Amino acid sequence: MTYRLSIITINYNNAEGLKKTLQSIIHQNSKEFEYIVVDGNSSDGSKELISQNNSYISNWISEPDTGVYNAMNKGVRMSNGEYLLFLNSGDQLADENVIEKILPFLRNADLISGNLIYSLDGIPQTLFTPPENINLTYFLHSFLPHPSTFIKKDLFEKAGFYNENLKVVSDWEFFLKSSVIHQAKYMHIDLIVSDFDNSGLSSNPQNEHLILQEKQSVYETLFPGLKEEIELIKFAGSKRMLQIHYIHNNHSFLWKLLKGFLNILNLFSSEKQVKAFRKIK
Repeated sequence: MTYRLSIITINYNNAEGLKKTLQSIIHQNSKEFEYIVVDGNSSDGSKELISQNNSYISNWISEPDTGVYNAMNKGVRMSNGEYLLFLNSGDQLADENVIEKILPFLRNADLISGNLIYSLDGIPQTLFTPPENINLTYFLHSFLPHPSTFIKKDLFEKAGFYNENLKVVSDWEFFLKSSVIHQAKYMHIDLIVSDFDNSGLSSNPQNEHLILQEKQSVYETLFPGLKEEIELIKFAGSKRMLQIHYIHNNHSFLWKLLKGFLNILNLFSSEKQVKAFRKIK
């Protein structure tokens, strides 16, 4: 059976988080979706919790995996939906009407990003709103929120599955590769989709160095011919909070000049990096 949407939850020894996620799924007003749970052979009662809620779950497995992205790739292969949403254990849909509100938007675009609430210890901290447009420059400084981005399944056939050699940033790499290299069609919808549990692997400050290392590896692999351009864009971005604020408020001419420079640089980089990628394929 084919569905418009498959929601995939991965879990490992996080029964309390899984319970929250399951409840947000169960209480959706619309039931027009497939729900898949991929458990990493948990020993904390997660498997029993899954079994107790089996009537709400379309398909599930519990077996050892080699990491987060290995589990996610299993979920992709198990799914039957046209679009996929990864809502991992601890994450929740923002309210009981999310699926009902989102289904009409699931067409045309390859990546559809909604807004995301960051919560810590169950307390909402901040709201992340994705941009209206994405490009290489954007990904050098930011990301698409995985728990509120709907991915057209056939994009995994075009761009490849999650890179299991990466421990923390494989979803960021997938979105970067899909949108910049494979020119995936992107759309932002101004709806709050998910409440993100901000206590996971990528949110841990101890992993900041690993994140930087992995991102640098991705740059060097995907864009070997753009090293100087990427460093220039990264440098411009690292200074923007101070320099652009100053220019914008004090020198309108310089502000227009800087904006024009960054736009030209991004267009140049987008064309050149595609050519560079094609050369190494």
